Amino acid sequence: FFHYRQYSAVDLASHRSLEDVWQLLFDGALPDPEAAARFADEVADLRFLPPGLVDLLSSLASMGSPLDALRTGISLLGAELGWRPSHDIGHDELRAQALRLCSVVPTMLTAVFRLQAGMDPVPPRNDLSHAANYLWMLLGEEAPPAHVRAIEQYLILTIDHGFNASTFAARVIAST
Repeated sequence: FFHYRQYSAVDLASHRSLEDVWQLLFDGALPDPEAAARFADEVADLRFLPPGLVDLLSSLASMGSPLDALRTGISLLGAELGWRPSHDIGHDELRAQALRLCSVVPTMLTAVFRLQAGMDPVPPRNDLSHAANYLWMLLGEEAPPAHVRAIEQYLILTIDHGFNASTFAARVIAST
């Protein structure tokens, strides 16, 4: 079975938004339209980097590896926002930190990518879906709806553990 909680991942990718599936994994239930809009607004407002981290983007980009930059950026984010260790906090604070982290990682990665390519980072927009905003920050222009939906479906299908076992097996076989 390729399921998230009790739902088929393929059905979710076909019929739901990334934010809906994200809320399913975080809160345990698929949202109704009103709850979906609230959640989408909640995570959209969390995409922005704190000023101290914005000031350090060039330094992060100079690290070479995007994963090194991301690791260091996440540490700096937690320090700037005063995050406490996850084992010392309650559910609501842990959820808030996790949502912020998931929301801001694409902002960090696209900024580092663009800086390493000699381009200026593109700030996030909270009027776009998560996938549309990712492409906006990566490309510097709004992507066609079909591209946004393709990225969104890919992210839905890889939201849990990166990808399913059959995809992993196919990648291992293809790479050998």
